[in-house]
Amino acid sequence: MNSATSAARIHNYHITMVSDNKKAGPIPCTTTGRNSCWEGCPFYGGPCYGNAFHARLHWDRVSDGRRGYSMDVLCKLIFDIPKYSFIRINQTGDQPRYENGDINLDEALPLAKACRMRKLKAWTYCHHEQTDYNLAALRTLTQEGITTNASCETEEQVDRVYAQGGLAVLVVDPDEKRTKWTTAGGVPVRVCPEQLGLVANCLNCEAYCQKQTTNTGGGTSKPRDCVAFLGHYAPKQIKKLLKELNVR
Repeated sequence: MNSATSAARIHNYHITMVSDNKKAGPIPCTTTGRNSCWEGCPFYGGPCYGNAFHARLHWDRVSDGRRGYSMDVLCKLIFDIPKYSFIRINQTGDQPRYENGDINLDEALPLAKACRMRKLKAWTYCHHEQTDYNLAALRTLTQEGITTNASCETEEQVDRVYAQGGLAVLVVDPDEKRTKWTTAGGVPVRVCPEQLGLVANCLNCEAYCQKQTTNTGGGTSKPRDCVAFLGHYAPKQIKKLLKELNVR
């Protein structure tokens, strides 16, 4: 793919300074218009939590321009957030993109840099097509200020992301009984502590998905474990989807 020959999509953005997102907790959360999503995403138009009633109402308004603003305005609003705060990027929506599906780093990087300058603990998930170009873009965004996890549906995807130096999260069967395991490629996986009832929300677990490394003692560290999310929205549809993808 060559982004230089593809048109950039125009997106609308919004930030809620104190979110009522029960999973995230009372922290700032951003939203990006629906046209940022990859049409090939397995959850596109289906069991995406962004289609839940209240989330969908807000997302609709951001997507059609009734609510929200440009990336420039969003970046300015970042500096109204207290330093060292947690912030969830793209509670719905995804990274800005070109028409060919490549991530638009020219549009995405200013937000990452604003978060870094404000010393925010920022994280997000990305469900764009996992091309080498896009995976490299996710690593760049992580380095620049927003821990950007590749959203995966298979452990093979997780292994590929980690082999290239990235971070990932994994959607698993809602009835998954394991809480920790290791992929065939040697990547440790742990189920989201909020879903196990260990914490109330992302704020209470200090946003484990925002972390990039885990201390291993002796002044050394390793990449953070992959986080598994039990398919919590439309579980029957997710079970069917994962079965079609030949996932255990």
